Amino acid sequence: MHRDDLLNRISRFQKLLGEVEKEMQVIEGSETVSKTTRSSINKFHTTLQELLIGARSNYRLEIPDGLPIEMDYNNDKRTARLVNLSTVGASLELDMSGELPRNKAEIKLQFALPDAAESLSTLAKIVWIRKVTKDADSQLFQIGVKFMNSDEKIRDTLWNYIVASSPVARP
Repeated sequence: MHRDDLLNRISRFQKLLGEVEKEMQVIEGSETVSKTTRSSINKFHTTLQELLIGARSNYRLEIPDGLPIEMDYNNDKRTARLVNLSTVGASLELDMSGELPRNKAEIKLQFALPDAAESLSTLAKIVWIRKVTKDADSQLFQIGVKFMNSDEKIRDTLWNYIVASSPVARP
């Protein structure tokens, strides 16, 4: 599925979820609605929530200008560049002049999104590391990270930034 199509579908699913939640409020006090209908609406609501969580987790925003991000590994702070971003992880580009973080290592990340009121801070686990260039003297690496302790506020902030920054025309 193409990124633009996924983002448009997510937007439609979010609207549908809002409509389902309104319907749930309307039928909440009604005695004329059957238990079967209530159960079906609750299952549909749960399914939509799970679908949105999965879709939001898999949509990645490419960051062409490499937004700076502070990475702290074993009390060694370095600046990396954000290559892409999702609500559950990111890809970073890092010029290495010292020790390369190891796979599965925990790191602390801190970064400010454009137009954000405050910077975000989260723990992450390195899930993959790749050397970017073929040059033997080059020390440029790309690192994939999975956010570990991101609360709902951070995930929502990331998602809102991703949607606002995506080059897709919104309905």
